[in-house]
Amino acid sequence: MYRKSLLFVALLLAILAVAYAGPTRHTLAAVSPLPPGGETIPVPPPTVVAEPLPGEAGNPIESIDHPAQLEQITEALGMPLQAIKHLPPEAYNGLIKANAAKLGVNVYERGEDGKMHLTAKGRELEPVSAVPQSRAGTGTKIYLPMVSVESLTVANIQQAIDRAKSHVDRLYAAGSTYGYIKEYMGFPLWLENPSRPGDSTYPRMAGHYQNDDFSIIQWFHVYETSEQMYITFEEGYDWNYGEPGLYAYRAYGTDGTITYQVQVHTFTSSNQVKLWLGNYLIDNDLRSIPSGWYQLTTTVNGTAYPAPLAAHRYTFKHATQLGEHIYDIWNDSSREAKLDASLNAYGFGPDIYNPLFKLDTGYHNDYMFTTTPYHDCDFTLDGVNSTLPWGNVSGIRYYPYEPKECTLGIYTYLQLAKQDYLSPLLQAVHVLNRYNNPDHSYCRPSGSSCVWTSPRGEARRIESQAWNGYGIKAFGKPAEYASAVRSNAFLVLETLLGHKYGDATSREYAAKMAQEMLNTLWGANWTWEDYRGSTGDDGQVVRPQHYGGQMVSWVPESALVAGRSKYVYALPARTWLSELVDYFNMPSEVEGVLPANAESSATFIQAMRTYLYWRWGVQYPNGQRLP
Repeated sequence: MYRKSLLFVALLLAILAVAYAGPTRHTLAAVSPLPPGGETIPVPPPTVVAEPLPGEAGNPIESIDHPAQLEQITEALGMPLQAIKHLPPEAYNGLIKANAAKLGVNVYERGEDGKMHLTAKGRELEPVSAVPQSRAGTGTKIYLPMVSVESLTVANIQQAIDRAKSHVDRLYAAGSTYGYIKEYMGFPLWLENPSRPGDSTYPRMAGHYQNDDFSIIQWFHVYETSEQMYITFEEGYDWNYGEPGLYAYRAYGTDGTITYQVQVHTFTSSNQVKLWLGNYLIDNDLRSIPSGWYQLTTTVNGTAYPAPLAAHRYTFKHATQLGEHIYDIWNDSSREAKLDASLNAYGFGPDIYNPLFKLDTGYHNDYMFTTTPYHDCDFTLDGVNSTLPWGNVSGIRYYPYEPKECTLGIYTYLQLAKQDYLSPLLQAVHVLNRYNNPDHSYCRPSGSSCVWTSPRGEARRIESQAWNGYGIKAFGKPAEYASAVRSNAFLVLETLLGHKYGDATSREYAAKMAQEMLNTLWGANWTWEDYRGSTGDDGQVVRPQHYGGQMVSWVPESALVAGRSKYVYALPARTWLSELVDYFNMPSEVEGVLPANAESSATFIQAMRTYLYWRWGVQYPNGQRLP
C-alpha cells in the first residue's frame, strides 16, 4: 500500500471538506470539469508558465525556412524546392504517396473508418518464418528463430536494467507536489487562448479529446531517419482556437539527436492563440501565420538539455503505480513522493502488477480479476470533462489516459482477462507470494466458474498454450508475436518456481526467457547503432527517444548488418500491434513508430531484477521489493 503521512491525510481532508463538502472517491465524477490536478485540491484555473518568446535569449526554438526533408525530396524527384514548399497538405501528401518507392517512405492516411491505413509502401522488411519444433518430452510447440543475443551475464542484465530505467526516467513529469508517468515519448503540441484560461476548453492538447474530431492526425509519413504528420485541431468546432492545421516533423540523428520542426499551415480565429511544443513557445500569435518553420533540437544521452519530449498523456493505473515502485527501489525519494502523492490524492490502491514487487500479499487470491485495480473507472474519463487531473500546472501539460475497459465496460474486460494469460500469470505470482508453496491449490476464474490450479500448474499450462520459444503470446493472437508484459510476468513466475522452489523445467524456461529479453530493448541489441531498431512495416528505423524502452511486442526478423545476415527481434506489423496495445485504449496522441511504453519498460526492469537475484543472488540496485 502507498504510504500516507498523517499530515498529508489531515490536510487533504480539510481541503476537501471546505471545497467540496465531502465528495468521496466514488462521487468525484460529479466534480466541476475544471482540471483538478494542481498543487492543492481543488485547484484554481491553470495558469501558463512564463516562457520566452521565439528569438529571445535562452530560447532553443529557432525559425527555419524549410525542413531538411524537402531538400531530400527535391533531389530525389528533380523538382524545384519552391514548387514543393508551398503545396497544400493534400497535394504534398499526394506527391509523397505517388513517389513513396523513390523516397523510401511509407504513407499512412486516415480512412473513413477513422483508422490509419497504409496507402503507399516504400520501406519494408520481410519477416522470417519461425520453424515449429517440439520440445522433447513435453509435446510443447516452440519456435527457434536464429536470433543473435547478448550473453546472459550479470553485467549484461544490469546494463539492460539501466537502459530500461533511463527510458522510464524520460517519461516522468512532475510539478512541485504531484508526479505522473507519461505513456510514451511524443510530439506534445498544444494551444493557449489567453482570453479563455478559466474555462473547460483550456488548454487544447493534441490527443486530449472530447470526441474523435478534436485532434486529428490526417496522415503521416515514416522514413528511416524521420517522420512527419499533418494534424488538425478541433475540426468542426468553434471554441475560438482557430482550428489550426499543422505540419509536425521529426528528424533523427544516429548520434541520438532529435530535431522537432513545426509549421502552421492554416488558422481562422480572430483571437490571439499561442502554439506550444511542450514547455517551448512556438508562436505567440497564430493570426500572423509564419511562412517558415520552427525548430527545436534535443538529445537523448550526452547533453540532455532540453530533454526529449514525452507525450501529454499519463496513466495512474499501471504506469504511475509502476513508476512509484521503481523510484522507491532506486531510493529516489523526491520522485517517489510526488508519484505517491498523486496516487493517494485520487485513492489508487493495488495494481495488477503489484505481485511482481511482492506487494499487497494480504489481498485475496483473485483481486486482479475484480474492479479493485481499475480505480480509474470510478472517475469520469471524457476529455475536458475528465475528473482525473488534466491541464497545464507547474510547467507540465497532462491529461488522463482513457482506457476502453472503462468506457466500454469493465466487466466485459474482466471476462476477457480471464481468457488471456497476463492476469493468470500475475495471480500465480501473487499466490506464491502469499503461501510460499508452488503447489498451493487456488481458484483461477474462468467464465462464471473457476479452474482449480496451482502456481506450478499454471506455469505448465502457459508453457504449453502460450510459449512460442522467445516469449508469451496474447490470447487469440498469432503465436509468432510475443507480448512484453506477458513475457515479463512469465519470467518472474518461472524464476521463482525454478530458483526459489527448485523446479527444473521452470529454470530452463526462465533462462531462455531472460536471454531473449536482452534483445527486446529498443536500440540495445544493435552493435553498430544504439538508437536503431527494426519494425515489421517500416524496416529499420532510427528513433533515439525510445532508446532502452522494451518493445511492447516482438517477432523475429532478418536484417542485413555490415554486409552479412543477422537475425533480430522486430516490432510487429502496425495493424496487429494496435490490436494488441490499443485493444482497450483511446486513439494515439502521436503517430509514427511507437515501439516502447512505460508499462512494458517498468515490468521489464522488475522481471530482470527478479531473475538477477534468484539466479545469481545479486540485488540490483538493492533488495527492495523483490518477490
